[in-house]
Amino acid sequence: MKKKYVLHFSRLGISGAAMLVQQAMASGALAETLSDTETRPLPPVVVSADKRGEPLGHLNAAATVVTDMELDAHQVRDTTDLDRVLPGVTLSQGGSLLYPRISLRGITSQDFYNPTLSIYIDGVPQLPVSTYQALIDPAQVELLKGPQGTLYGKSAQGGVLNIVSLVPDAVPSATLSGGISSHSGYNAKASASGKLADGLFASVTALTQDQPGNLRNPSTGTDNLGGSRSEAGAARLRLAPQGAPWEVRLALTGDCTTAYQDVYVPFDATRERTIVAAPGTPDPRIRRCGNSESIGATYSGTDWTLTANAAWQNVHFSRMFAYGPGVVESPERWKQDVQEIRLATQGEARKWDGVFGLYRQHVTLARASSYSMYPGTTASDATQDALAAYADGTWHITSAVDVGAGIRVSHDKADTLVTPPGSPTATGSDSRTNVLGQVSAGYLPSRDWRIYARAAQGYKPGGFNLAPAGAQDTSAFDPERSISYELGTRYQRGRLSASGALYDTETRDMQLYAGPVGMQTLRNAGKARAYGAEFDVRAELRRNLSVGIAGFVNRSVFRDSGATVDGAPVSGNLVPNVPRFGLSLDMQGTFATALGTVTPGMAVRLTGPQYLDVANTLEQPSYTIVDLRVGWRPHKHLEIGVYALNVFDRIYRTQAYHAGPNNALAAINTGRIVGLDMRWSVL
Repeated sequence: MKKKYVLHFSRLGISGAAMLVQQAMASGALAETLSDTETRPLPPVVVSADKRGEPLGHLNAAATVVTDMELDAHQVRDTTDLDRVLPGVTLSQGGSLLYPRISLRGITSQDFYNPTLSIYIDGVPQLPVSTYQALIDPAQVELLKGPQGTLYGKSAQGGVLNIVSLVPDAVPSATLSGGISSHSGYNAKASASGKLADGLFASVTALTQDQPGNLRNPSTGTDNLGGSRSEAGAARLRLAPQGAPWEVRLALTGDCTTAYQDVYVPFDATRERTIVAAPGTPDPRIRRCGNSESIGATYSGTDWTLTANAAWQNVHFSRMFAYGPGVVESPERWKQDVQEIRLATQGEARKWDGVFGLYRQHVTLARASSYSMYPGTTASDATQDALAAYADGTWHITSAVDVGAGIRVSHDKADTLVTPPGSPTATGSDSRTNVLGQVSAGYLPSRDWRIYARAAQGYKPGGFNLAPAGAQDTSAFDPERSISYELGTRYQRGRLSASGALYDTETRDMQLYAGPVGMQTLRNAGKARAYGAEFDVRAELRRNLSVGIAGFVNRSVFRDSGATVDGAPVSGNLVPNVPRFGLSLDMQGTFATALGTVTPGMAVRLTGPQYLDVANTLEQPSYTIVDLRVGWRPHKHLEIGVYALNVFDRIYRTQAYHAGPNNALAAINTGRIVGLDMRWSVL
């Protein structure tokens, strides 16, 4: 009988990893630790984020796919939790849920309105202020690493994160779930899906979740700041007559989140969990609500699939927080509409495959900002338009060799209007055409093993500061451009898979904030280089025990000797918000008992040191987070789980800045969370 090997290298440094696995298997070195069970092939993992719907093993790029079961096992309920299941990705908040800090492969964004990792739901881009949101009905989460400019255009330098929703079909299902957690937190969710009529299917989901914080405001005595509460829902309709080559999809979603954030503690007094607040200042509050509608249609021919999508998104929020002795209010209202039509090949044994598309995006932002210590309100309106045509293809030279290439031509236009208090209105306009490309090559030494190389370009568009401080913000900055080189491997045999990569990314005309806090403007500031390696190994040591280990090393440094921020040179400094290394360990067991199935699990995540400012004066040292969980399934319809996240209550800084010559402030994580969850599958 064959041995069963379950190893998952999802980012292992280059082809030597797969060679090592092959040698170990051939020599029987793994046989001593793996159980005597028959090798069973895993079903192919299909990645929709490449817009062709290809199996993961066919890609000449690094990618990770996480299923809904893995999300549930790690208590991933919103996008802020995704770094628990995506090794190498660092997610944090730039003071509040409105402004994400995302780092991947040494690439991060200093502009709150342009995260370096673009978030999509079912192929629809999310507005930047909605980057952090509840996961309503995910089927899987797909991460494409490295620049994805030829497929997705702007702001995809670090990669693309696509959340794929569950598709209603003829199989009826209904679930109820809920739980409680530390600090009076709770969550509840109800969903149902099934057939309404011949060829017509529908699903509906509603949820609420509350995770209070534990920070204290000495001005008001409130001790639960830093958390958030969300209510969200989705309704989906799918028309797919049996035997028809077409289908139509309609989706309606909405969510409202209330957060008590925009709070900071003294940089060197994080354990006290007491925010800095002037006497008499109120608790901060954010109220963000949004809705989106999308309609899509697909027609599948013998060799081609034609897809058309249109989506609309509206988000508005109020935001109030204390700044020194005064109070800042800065409400915003965003609107977006997106249309895309694409033609992609389908079928096996083709000499070439490709996808061709046209894309349009229109975004508007209306903003008002006031400070109680000064009279008047700074009002601004911004408009962003993008038109693009793209093509991406692969030529299968032989069964073992393929080459790929892609191109995207985008025209971006940005307009801004700023009216400072007591001053005339200032306007600005910027229009540019950008051309991006990518090339790749793949080689299969065997049917189980792929080695690939890829070079790809990415960019963030030029334009204007979307949170203007005055008329100076009507001067446009240039696009930020990058080119990334990657050499990687992926191995899969039966229930064994392995992949990994080395990468090197050059970025020029970086967009950085300059000026005092509260009056900052975006400007281009030189070049940077990020390079490193990453790996992920997952093995099923026995039939009922799996172990995974992943890690990465990064170095991301400013390179332009002439670049300065606020008059200080940055050349040689490390890019902020980029951990220099990381390591994670995940263990999961499955044990059958007389009382039902028990599934214990443990996860350990080590995050290396990182600077939190461009000047490299504020550093967050390394920290380690330990999560524990135990699931119990006494009945096929019932699951009960208990968990402890951040067991040792490790506190670390997620953002920091100098509020004065000897006054540094920091935003920190929530700390330990202990909870109980239950899930009942009605059907």
